[in-house]
Amino acid sequence: MKSPSAQFVRELERFDALLKLVAETHHVSRRLSESDRAQALAFVDESRELAHERPFRVAGLRQLERELLCVFREGAGEDVEDFWRRAAEAEVEVVRKKDVVSDTLRRGRVLNMIQFVTLDDAFEELQECGKLDPDETERLGQMLIAFESAPENQAFFLDDP
Repeated sequence: MKSPSAQFVRELERFDALLKLVAETHHVSRRLSESDRAQALAFVDESRELAHERPFRVAGLRQLERELLCVFREGAGEDVEDFWRRAAEAEVEVVRKKDVVSDTLRRGRVLNMIQFVTLDDAFEELQECGKLDPDETERLGQMLIAFESAPENQAFFLDDP
């Protein structure tokens, strides 16, 4: 059997470091129930097993990474911020492709219902973990109210009879 390439070995080491950070984040999460924590950690273990199977390619590792980091790249809240802080401290090479909170604050409005739910669900956590200062809290709160109050969005907020 052919030995893995040097690039694959480097990527696998980086992926293992990411797995460790994700597991650490899940272990200390205040948001996850014990059942959700067990499920999240089982996914980390499964990802580790898949990554170490042979034959495997760099493209496969990158796909596993996309799946592993989806919640941290697209979500908001204390766990998301904790993961990115850990990644920076560990100097693991990983890119935060988007930050829905910073993007929304910069843009000045909530784009769609998915962003609204993400931000609204994490609003208090974002304040508690220090992601939002008082001015940003006020601005984001106003953006959430504006989105919810917009006539074109009323159908999203109607109570079912």
